[in-house]
Amino acid sequence: MPECLKTGSLGGARKELCERAVRLYRESDPRPTFRMLAEQLGVHHKALRNWVRQAEADTLEQIVKIRSVNEFAAAYGSPRVWLELRGQGVHVGRKRVERVMREHGLQGAHLRRGWRHGSTRQDPAHRPAPDLLERDFPAAAPNRVWMADLPRIVTGEGVLWLVTCG
Repeated sequence: MPECLKTGSLGGARKELCERAVRLYRESDPRPTFRMLAEQLGVHHKALRNWVRQAEADTLEQIVKIRSVNEFAAAYGSPRVWLELRGQGVHVGRKRVERVMREHGLQGAHLRRGWRHGSTRQDPAHRPAPDLLERDFPAAAPNRVWMADLPRIVTGEGVLWLVTCG
């Protein structure tokens, strides 16, 4: 939180000025120079710059706090972090969250190349096992035909394989 917004640090009018100055700076496109905006608001340009920088640092602290909630939150990218901030009532822009995360090297987890098409690397020279049932699965009697399935389940600790037989 910028120094000017901390409780008891400044009077009410000064606090409103600080909030207004930071909001004007963030919402201006293109961004004005600190000197020009400070001159228009009647404050010193270094004070304005410090207020804006402190507000940026607070956003980074909130992002790091959200990403450290649990082991999965460390994989949150900017869209999910932004939604979490909105859920907490923090008014911040999506692109600002993206920029702060990018500037500090924070990025979400993404699928690695190759996992989209499965985890098995096939040997092209290998011959498949013979199809003894010839794709005729109904059995004439119990214990005549057995089959299995191996679905892959991705968890936070790695990949698990669930074996089902029937």
